[in-house]
Order: sequence, then C-alpha cells, then structure tokens
Amino acid sequence: LFESIDLNNLEEVEKQIQKGANINYQNFKNNNNFTPLLFACFKNHTEIIEYLLEISYLNVNTLDKHGRSAFYLSCMKGNLVIVD
Repeated sequence: LFESIDLNNLEEVEKQIQKGANINYQNFKNNNNFTPLLFACFKNHTEIIEYLLEISYLNVNTLDKHGRSAFYLSCMKGNLVIVD
C-alpha cells in the first residue's frame, strides 16, 4: 500500500484496500512511523488523501514518531484538503 501511495497510484491504492489492506497500519519500519494517511499527506497526494478520508473506519488521529498529525503534515505541505 505504501509503495502505491509513494507512486501516487490511486487506482492501485483502491484495489489494495478493497482486497483488505489495513489503512490504519502504522509502519514502524520507516523513520517516521507513518500510516497510509500520514504518508499520503507527507507526499501531498491530494486524491489519495481524499479517498482515504472517505473510509469510515480510518483513524485520522494517529501521530507519526515526531508527534505530527495528518492535519499538521497537510498544512506543512500547503495542502488544506484535510481541513474540509
């Protein structure tokens, strides 16, 4: 899932989630402990962010290892889509 987000491939992200990929998984293998939403915000991939935010069971309150939220990362990147 993270690779598809990195490549900004919304179609593949959708397929993986439909097949059961865990959208609340926190990746402790990387340096930032991102969830898919945090990573999409960090990469500033608006369409993927919007898609993920439509999923009712998405945890939007997870923080990365630096204490940054998806809202913070989006603001940092100048993308306010998450605010709406």
